[in-house]
Amino acid sequence: MENITYEGHECVRFSNGTIDLYIPKHFGPRIFFAGFKGGKNMFGVVPDVGLKTPLGKWNIYGGHRLWIAPEINPDTYYPDNDDVVIEERGREISVSQSQRKINIKKEMVLSFQGKNKVKVVHNVYNSGMRPREFAIWALSVMRTGGFAIVPQPTEKEDKGGFLPNKNLVTWAYTDITDKRFKQTPKFNFVKQGGPKPFKIGQRIPLGWAAYCNGGDLFVSRFKFERGETYPDFLSNVEIYSCDKFLEVETIAPLRKMDGGTCATYVETWEFFQKKKIAFGDEKVKI
Repeated sequence: MENITYEGHECVRFSNGTIDLYIPKHFGPRIFFAGFKGGKNMFGVVPDVGLKTPLGKWNIYGGHRLWIAPEINPDTYYPDNDDVVIEERGREISVSQSQRKINIKKEMVLSFQGKNKVKVVHNVYNSGMRPREFAIWALSVMRTGGFAIVPQPTEKEDKGGFLPNKNLVTWAYTDITDKRFKQTPKFNFVKQGGPKPFKIGQRIPLGWAAYCNGGDLFVSRFKFERGETYPDFLSNVEIYSCDKFLEVETIAPLRKMDGGTCATYVETWEFFQKKKIAFGDEKVKI
């Protein structure tokens, strides 16, 4: 680990020589930078977006963050503006923060799985006495100028093909005719941009979502648990686009957690360079 300053914030650099991760010391747990050493940040930095909550101001900051779903204020938008605990554990690094006012502790455990792969273990502890229900929600704020790619389910849900095999969830502000959105038989594409926000959610059994920007490609892979209940009309992938950023969001199933127990959700990130992928390209291979 190495102490650095990035975008005016004190951080720790965690690197395998190919991929760099920057972890802020004074808010989080977050991953502020993720990308090739000497290259551009795949994540976006957003210094001027926040939300007032009964517990204080929540700031988006940017990068990768750990939330809980369903989306409610203030539990989801807990102001994580306090110092985090960063621990080196052999080849892993742990970043955690206790959010005592809502009886939650959040932790990310990071490790490299080869030259261009990062394993991110998201742990959420119910540190209170009472049971509660939530889903782990992993959100990545992406750099402006790119587009998200989400695979469309193609397999039948039953042998006869009588049951539906895909969904498309929208929000009150979503305009499904928006030119930032393109649907093909195999993929959904969403461009970053504004001026109005745009969001979709989907049930994605294939277990991945990606973001392409100028030849740089970020892929998040995760486990889909068939038969489990997911929030937001069974969405385990959500894409949000606005003028300042795009978010690639993946969600774990809802869990009923007794006091003192922990829920875990894992993403594996892959980073690629010099990928020629066009918006709406039906032949893309990921």
